[in-house]
Amino acid sequence: MKGTTRAKIFVFFAAIMAIFPSFDAVADKEVESWGKGDVFAAMPAMRVISLIGYTRARHTMDIVSEESGRCVRVTEDVGDRIDGEGVFAILDTTFIDLAIKKNQVNQQRLDNLIAYHTKEVRRYFVFRDDVID
Repeated sequence: MKGTTRAKIFVFFAAIMAIFPSFDAVADKEVESWGKGDVFAAMPAMRVISLIGYTRARHTMDIVSEESGRCVRVTEDVGDRIDGEGVFAILDTTFIDLAIKKNQVNQQRLDNLIAYHTKEVRRYFVFRDDVID
């Protein structure tokens, strides 16, 4: 335990000593004087922080859509007011477009089937009229 503590203290002091030369480099920088008295130049202070953890939502809400599909983009944010004509999210229309195309193909197939049966009915009645005469 004591060896681990000593190693941590050594690493801490080594990090502190590595930082001090950079402070000396900033302190040695000369700044032009614009008037009477001392003039100081503010140097940027950068600090990078990495946070690791979990987040939880304050509120959860179920959103219902008239059509099923994958959400491509959400246009509004929490707290934004959406009017009656407003759009909250945009759905991927790939499957809807495919369903429309399938419906159009089925309509064309049924139109062809109706045309075929119409011809068959006319053939039957033409044949029957010839027999009756």
